[in-house]
Amino acid sequence: MAFHDSIDYGEAFTFLQNLVEKSRDANHEVYIAGQPILTGWVYKLQKQTYGIFAITLIALTVALVLYMRNVAGVVTPVVCAAVAGVWGFGFIGWMGYNLDPLVLVVPILISARTASHCVQMMERYYDEIRLGQPREAAVRTSMGELIVPASIGIFTDTAGLMVLAVSSIPMIAKLGYFCAVWSASNILTVGVLVPLVMSLLPMPKLAPVSEGEDLPARTMHAMGRWIITPRATRTIIAAVAPIRAVSSEDWATMIVVPEADFIGFVALHNRSTLVMSGAVALLVALFAALLIRQGLRADRNALLVIAREPQAVERALSA
Repeated sequence: MAFHDSIDYGEAFTFLQNLVEKSRDANHEVYIAGQPILTGWVYKLQKQTYGIFAITLIALTVALVLYMRNVAGVVTPVVCAAVAGVWGFGFIGWMGYNLDPLVLVVPILISARTASHCVQMMERYYDEIRLGQPREAAVRTSMGELIVPASIGIFTDTAGLMVLAVSSIPMIAKLGYFCAVWSASNILTVGVLVPLVMSLLPMPKLAPVSEGEDLPARTMHAMGRWIITPRATRTIIAAVAPIRAVSSEDWATMIVVPEADFIGFVALHNRSTLVMSGAVALLVALFAALLIRQGLRADRNALLVIAREPQAVERALSA
């Protein structure tokens, strides 16, 4: 039995369950399984599914409130994720796909990625405000500096999802198509809509950097400053061991060795390491391309066999 995108899984599940109940008796137990039944159980438990989605959205909103601590920081990611969701679901309807509830977790992850990109854009916007920039200048600066890296990140997400489209499983292939389009829409939501929303919402009141940093921020700032200083190049390796063999006192010996003397050979072979890493990456890309090509060829051959099957049956009957 073939199940198509236009099937009503809830109605099919009810019909099959009624059929099972009619077939059972005191001496026989009848069970039914398969993709329609699995999806039908999801439809039957819709209220629980909606509750899980509601809890997820509430958790994301609470996380934004705790992290951003202002109205604009919460409203902007929610609005952008909602707009991207409208485009994603609109593409599903436009293509005539039946959205399987079993794969709804993937769109939720894409919405979380949309919110993540929005938060990164807004963090850059807040940095400009802390420096004393007016709202319009802060929006232009944050958009100008992050549009390229944000687009690259979104393109990477889209390319990774598009790999699913080469699957021979129709549901997975369709999932790859609409998730890739959904992810690609973040280029507009993050690169265009976020600056527009930030320019319309009231400018938040932010504490200066010196007053607003908490312990994690101060720790990361101190580590970053230490890494870019010349002192970072004078790393040493130290080892401490107790000395009890030659004295009854609780003494210890400490050995300090410059890092260059201990693992300096690693730095000398960086070029070879990079070459080997590049070669491995090329081999992986080659094998992936061959695998994709083999899958596409198998799909074409399967379609060809299906197309020629009626002719083969007619020849067999005529013979």
